[in-house]
Amino acid sequence: MAGYIEKRRDLRMREDVFVAHAPERIAAGRFLEEITTLPCIVGGVCDTSTERAASLFSVFGAPIVRTTPVQAELAKIWTNILRYAAFALPNLLMMDWRDVRGERVRGDRADQPTITRAGGSRCRG
Repeated sequence: MAGYIEKRRDLRMREDVFVAHAPERIAAGRFLEEITTLPCIVGGVCDTSTERAASLFSVFGAPIVRTTPVQAELAKIWTNILRYAAFALPNLLMMDWRDVRGERVRGDRADQPTITRAGGSRCRG
């Protein structure tokens, strides 16, 4: 984006325009809790861009981590991967287990038959 603005407009990076990436990493429904505790990652195309963007977020009192724009985006991607895995993996395992059993998952385990595990040990389903 910074290069595009310099080529197409009569504006100079670091003089007229300051570009930074500050990815939103707050979980849905947790804004008030996380905006003051989750570190804000800010990556500018130059130190001045980074500092100007960081000053916008400083009012929330959360720690500010200064990076490059690429590092800021990678931090967001890894955070999303972790969140998706934390929610999706248990759900996927539950659906697979239900498919293998051919029935819906119930809260009461006492009525479920015994399953033989590999190696011969037995457990309740």
